[in-house]
Amino acid sequence: MLTGTKSLKDYILLLKNNLKHIVIISLSIIILASIYAFLAKSVYTSTASVRVTNPQKNVLEDGRQNADNTFVDRYIVSEMGVIGNFATRKKIAQALIDSFEVSAYKDMLPLISERKGSNSSKSVEQIAGMLGGIITAEQNPGTDVVFISAESRSPYESALVSNCTAKEYQKINTIVSREKLTSLRKFLDDQAQEKLNELRAIEDSMMKFQEKGGIISFDVQSTNIIGQLSNLDAQKEAIKIELVTSNEVLKQYKFFLRKQDPQLVEYLESQTSQAYINALQQQLAELQINRDIAMSIKGSNVDVASKVKEYDDRIAELKQKLNSTIRTIKADAYSGNPEQVRDLAQRLIEEEIKNSSLTVQLEQLEAATGKYEGNLRRFPKASTILSQYQRERESLQQTYLLLNERYQEAMINEASESGNVVILNPAVIPDTPSKPNRLFIILIGFMLGPIVSFALILIKDHFDDTVKTPDDIEKEEIKLLTWIPHYKSITKLKDDNLGF
Repeated sequence: MLTGTKSLKDYILLLKNNLKHIVIISLSIIILASIYAFLAKSVYTSTASVRVTNPQKNVLEDGRQNADNTFVDRYIVSEMGVIGNFATRKKIAQALIDSFEVSAYKDMLPLISERKGSNSSKSVEQIAGMLGGIITAEQNPGTDVVFISAESRSPYESALVSNCTAKEYQKINTIVSREKLTSLRKFLDDQAQEKLNELRAIEDSMMKFQEKGGIISFDVQSTNIIGQLSNLDAQKEAIKIELVTSNEVLKQYKFFLRKQDPQLVEYLESQTSQAYINALQQQLAELQINRDIAMSIKGSNVDVASKVKEYDDRIAELKQKLNSTIRTIKADAYSGNPEQVRDLAQRLIEEEIKNSSLTVQLEQLEAATGKYEGNLRRFPKASTILSQYQRERESLQQTYLLLNERYQEAMINEASESGNVVILNPAVIPDTPSKPNRLFIILIGFMLGPIVSFALILIKDHFDDTVKTPDDIEKEEIKLLTWIPHYKSITKLKDDNLGF
């Protein structure tokens, strides 16, 4: 191996002496690159775009309420994780299998088909495993748009996989968004079915009692008492249901607010339970019950409309006083607190007042029911038993109708909740493959050929220690004994002279 620094002349000479090898190596690499480019199987990519809108977060889940500008980006990143997890891929795989079963182009679905020409598909687990390397989700920078792409050797299959992924992800997001509404609907459905079963049992008992004791008639006054008791019982059941919900909501508000400001929770509890507010709530509850009773009176000489208007005016006046007191409490709670604490404190105050009002209303209804039950005891025994059946039946009827109405509302709310994912552009069947880029591969071959060949020549020359030119002797400072000149032979000289 010769040492020393090579000049440009040396490299040119090296290139000239090894030009044949450079051409052979370069052509070999170019030919190999061209063969690979033309023999490589085409892969098609199809992309669907979805918009992940900013979710309306619950104040209990995040007190900052989206104030952080990076929240949406973090949320979208987490949603892209949902798209790629195995549970989601299994749902996508099942949707692809369902599409495969009804497809007339099974030969265009090689990833799903068990083997070429087969009418059966791979298992859900097999397809879900393959989808991990086929599906990609990428956020469009600075926007809430996510691109869902799928690759396949079949253009039709790539579009099918991409569209199935977008639709299944949208379904999952909708189910999650409807989770609370679904729980409420199921709760109301269970309550309604329970009341319906109780109503049927009461009607059966009432029918058996009438068959056994004969026909019992009530006068107008007795009928009114039974009707009013039924209304009161129905109102009590409705308030009990609302009170259970309010207690749970109030518990959550206190739990999350106590994490941020424990002293504020104690302050709000003391303020919302002060005697003045309780007195206003009791008066309101009493007036509302009296108004409802007045509205239910039938066949009376009393001017019901004017009586109801009088109650409404007094109720409005008390509500105004109560709202004024609540505004004062809110102002004190808001001072010096950040926005997230103020928002949560406002919800806590409103729920405390609502919960307290429901409790007072329930107590007033219990008291009013007790008065009417005292009147029922004056009836004959048979009439008392029958009146009890009628009262329970009418109460259950009203409660069932109320629950059924709430159930219908819950169904509408659930159906109207579409989630926060919208498919903007479905995937279409691509016309050209996305890879391999054959022209690029060939160009790379043209670039790498000369580079690799020259590099190999340099490596070979680096390990070659033979002297090729007199300059090599001078560079290596080799001691020269003598020059042996190269002469042409006499015969060759004669031949050369004859040529002139």
